[in-house]
Amino acid sequence: MPYHYPLHRSEILAFQIFVGSNVNDSLTAFLVYRPPDCNAIETANLITHLDAYMPLTSTICVGDFNLPAISWPLSSTSPHHDFIDFLRSKDYRQWVEFPTRITSSTSTILDLVIMSHNLTPVEITPQPGLLNSDHLGISFVVPIHNISLPHSPSAPKLWYRKCDFSLLNARLATLDWDLSFSTLPGVSDKYSFLINILNELLTELCPRIPERPMSKVCPY
Repeated sequence: MPYHYPLHRSEILAFQIFVGSNVNDSLTAFLVYRPPDCNAIETANLITHLDAYMPLTSTICVGDFNLPAISWPLSSTSPHHDFIDFLRSKDYRQWVEFPTRITSSTSTILDLVIMSHNLTPVEITPQPGLLNSDHLGISFVVPIHNISLPHSPSAPKLWYRKCDFSLLNARLATLDWDLSFSTLPGVSDKYSFLINILNELLTELCPRIPERPMSKVCPY
């Protein structure tokens, strides 16, 4: 759900897509709506907000920024220098170069697709607008092969059918359950204690299922 920020009256929705087992290997995406009547101070507050949270790499920012005065691709005479300076300071690039709002009198680029320097769309095309929107949609494809994908070893799987249940029962019978439970204050604590004991014993007494090589590899 997007959040409305009173300092700049814009809406921002942010999320991460993890492409590996390492939390550092992720794609960060932002969806932004900037109202068309934002003043210079509110625009500066929006830029400050985005600057604080948008990483330098593996980042995509899309949305309706309502900055029709900027001529894309950037030129030295473009207005809104604070926004342009923000993109350049992050080494970002804005990729939309076709009008996203077309009327009988104007054709303007209001909807932007901004990416960090290590991402490049292989395709970006206009699409019909949704429902009664007067904006075109934007379709783009981003390969993520340039984001490192570390090997993620799968957790060992226990072969429960081959567990030594006789030994498991014997080990459970040696525990003083009354004493153990009497030292725990609540039902949830007793339940956690029981689960931990069972997990420890099953891990010890169950053999591992041999790993099988994957027959297919899913491409991104």
